[in-house]
Amino acid sequence: MIDILTTDDLLLIIQLSVALGIATAINGVIFSLRDETRVITLVTYSSSIGNALALFFVGTTAFYVNMLLAIPIVILILAISKAIEYTKKVSKSIVTTTMTTVSFATVIVLLSYIDRNFETHQINFTMYLLGNIRLFESKEINLIFYISMIIAILSIININRIKQNIFDKHFLVTNNLKYNIFNLMLIIQLIITVIASSQIVGIVFAPGFIILPVIIIQYFVKSLLQLFIFSSLLSSVSVFVGIYGSLLMPLFSTGVVIILTLTIFVLILLSFRFLMYKRSIKKNILKVT
Repeated sequence: MIDILTTDDLLLIIQLSVALGIATAINGVIFSLRDETRVITLVTYSSSIGNALALFFVGTTAFYVNMLLAIPIVILILAISKAIEYTKKVSKSIVTTTMTTVSFATVIVLLSYIDRNFETHQINFTMYLLGNIRLFESKEINLIFYISMIIAILSIININRIKQNIFDKHFLVTNNLKYNIFNLMLIIQLIITVIASSQIVGIVFAPGFIILPVIIIQYFVKSLLQLFIFSSLLSSVSVFVGIYGSLLMPLFSTGVVIILTLTIFVLILLSFRFLMYKRSIKKNILKVT
């Protein structure tokens, strides 16, 4: 728990902000450009079942425990979704929406039960849904930082494969380039990122936090690498302000402050884009006249 903002605390906050910014931006770019934002929401809520079960059975919200439980649960739910989609010929969006709703309902039931019956956990319902920096320990921040660096390095190494996965999945499939294995690795990477970010941002806000920076930044960049970099920067700054603000104002949830900060940045960027758009139109009119 971070109560006094010492220099070490600030360094930990910066470390966590950078780690989450990089990891969420990479996954946000991949799944947003693949037009699979529904998958992010489904993974968020289904992985939260693993988090809730960790709290229920083990009595902890430790990152590594959540990860060990969440990964098999999410993969099972995604496999069930695929099976329903193929066997019943049901629309992918319908299946995803249904499984997301069921997962979220399950999380609510588990957290409600835990909140009423296990006071020793020192965690409340709102804290888990809306995120709180106090759910983290310093050793977990270091672990998340190292995992984020690994994700970043692997993404750089496999940048060409990622481009193909985003823009030309049919090429990967038809040329037998182990598309399914690579896709599974991306899903596991997303699960780990969601587990890390949802404790800070909250289960409710995690999908928007992952998706929103990518959606707005893509209007200002010209390459995939730039999209990764500036989305990471926007996410990192939002996390830092959110954590710092929620520590100074304990009445506010960390996730709420992060999302409000991110929203302010998005509005500023949208206003800037609108002004640039009007300016370009004015220049074109002047050229014509």
